[in-house]
Amino acid sequence: MKVVIAEGSSQAAYVVDSFKEHGHELVVINSSHEVAEELATNHHVPVYVGHPWRRFALEESGAKDADLFIALSSNDMNNFASCLMAKNVFGVKKVICLVDNPANVELFKKLGIDSVICSTYLLANSILGEATLKKMIKTLAMEDETFAMVESTVSEEDRIANMKIMDMQFPSYASIAAIVRQHKMIVPNGSVILYPGDKLYVVAGYENQEALMSFLKEEKKHGEDAR
Repeated sequence: MKVVIAEGSSQAAYVVDSFKEHGHELVVINSSHEVAEELATNHHVPVYVGHPWRRFALEESGAKDADLFIALSSNDMNNFASCLMAKNVFGVKKVICLVDNPANVELFKKLGIDSVICSTYLLANSILGEATLKKMIKTLAMEDETFAMVESTVSEEDRIANMKIMDMQFPSYASIAAIVRQHKMIVPNGSVILYPGDKLYVVAGYENQEALMSFLKEEKKHGEDAR
């Protein structure tokens, strides 16, 4: 499968590694020389430096007729323009757009974007309904079940509650993409402590979902002190 990964920094790095592991052909486009150099050096993938919403960048990078286009810019409209150009001009079969504004989810879908992802939108929808385990953990399958985004709410009973990320031996097959705490987004790093009520958005291989869910919801051992 030919996959185009447009913009992003740490997100792009994770997506690049995920698709490389499955042997897919990658086209990586990034407007930042610094990010492009990091991706090329540390993730061993050629990167075209340019703006993916511009026609010549998509043409010169080799994006034509790709199976999947993933737009990861922090700017919603740039992602929308990139996806629309990729789909309507270069014949990309499926486009996935990351957005920051929840209001753009349904709008972009109506305007022709195949899949629109917004962590805030997922958070709002997770509040509806009963707080059962199935409601607490949601999975968004992406592109033919290659990888998935798992949403989980940290509870007081979970082993990982009140722990630093660096101390919990997080599985190597998954990566925390974002943490939402009291409607505020927190960028994850090793020193961040996970508190009860935090919403985790974790990207993992589709086949690793059950193992990841078991890890996230593992309960504290009897008598174990809060950290």
